[in-house]
Amino acid sequence: MIPIPEKVDASNYARLLRLTIANKWLESTSDALVQLWNLCDTATQHDLLEILLSKFIVLQSRDLERYGDAVATYVVDEWKLSGTSTVISATCDNSRPDGSQAFLQSIKNKFSHLDSWGEDCFHNSIAVSANIVNDNTNVVLVDDFIGTGKTISGRLDWYRKTTAKRGIKNLKYFLVGLAAMEAAKSRLDDLDVPYAAAVWLSKGITDHLAGPALKQGKADMKALEKKLAAEWKGRELSLFEFGYGKSEALFYLEAHNVPNNVFPIFWWPPLKGKSNREVLFRRLSP
Repeated sequence: MIPIPEKVDASNYARLLRLTIANKWLESTSDALVQLWNLCDTATQHDLLEILLSKFIVLQSRDLERYGDAVATYVVDEWKLSGTSTVISATCDNSRPDGSQAFLQSIKNKFSHLDSWGEDCFHNSIAVSANIVNDNTNVVLVDDFIGTGKTISGRLDWYRKTTAKRGIKNLKYFLVGLAAMEAAKSRLDDLDVPYAAAVWLSKGITDHLAGPALKQGKADMKALEKKLAAEWKGRELSLFEFGYGKSEALFYLEAHNVPNNVFPIFWWPPLKGKSNREVLFRRLSP
């Protein structure tokens, strides 16, 4: 049940209850949901939150299984890649675990029924992959979330330079995301390599509101973000206004770090001049 703090009247309680029933993932975040609701000062801010929460894509383990199958099918049937000449690498570029490794782990077994695919086809990081890959290989770089496209394009550039230094030739590249923002397509197109994502996401405010409603929605989100502390763990909130790169993302993979492309109102814990609040989604650092 949703707790009823003093500020939430009966009508708002009923509204939150309906929202929770329609979006089952909110059931485990009732305290955070009420605290978020109580940050609003106006009816239009409440309206905006309801719209955004209703449009959130929250993937659970069963969804990951389904989308993993879709990714494997795309690699084999659409791109016609074989395990004899292909490596699939997480985009992780250091020793710290990240979402790309989790996504890679989740799709490995989707290739188990294909004779040409084995353990050696999968690399846990580009730091490893770029230093052991051989000539004439298809390289598939995978990430769990592609926000602006900046990170994965940077990893691709690093991979190309590293293999070039080794004298490796005739590599063909492919990019895969579990989820990706539609707004990243222009940057991905510029890379001139095939790419795909299991889930494509639109911007939470810009792509769903228009005219006066769009103007009001942006103003309301700015007002809400002003209630957050300007700094957290040495990072400035301004870098994540409307989500990193102004992505306006509404995406979360259960039990993982929420992408910093998501509106910070949903994951940035400290409030201006106050202690940390409960948040809908957790992130270890900005």
